[in-house]
Amino acid sequence: MIECVRYKGVNKGSCLGIASIFIPAWGIQINGIGLMKTNGGARWVNLPSKEYLNKEGEKKYMPYFKFREKYHQEAFCMQIKDAIDFWIREHDNGGKQ
Repeated sequence: MIECVRYKGVNKGSCLGIASIFIPAWGIQINGIGLMKTNGGARWVNLPSKEYLNKEGEKKYMPYFKFREKYHQEAFCMQIKDAIDFWIREHDNGGKQ
């Protein structure tokens, strides 16, 4: 089970907010997780990454960690969204994002 330990609404561009989660089974906290949404689209989780410039000078992002299988990442991100939604309900953060 994943727990959201902090969430701050941002509502800037496609970013709804930034969260920190805790995974008790692993004993790890991950900070800087973005909850994102496009205009009228579905929400998704943006995992922490580092910005860099490639050889052509284009802005790119390198994830701090990644999953080998896409379905593992999808399941992980779904649990994060559920944890954030629970946190928002429990902390009356102005309604669901």
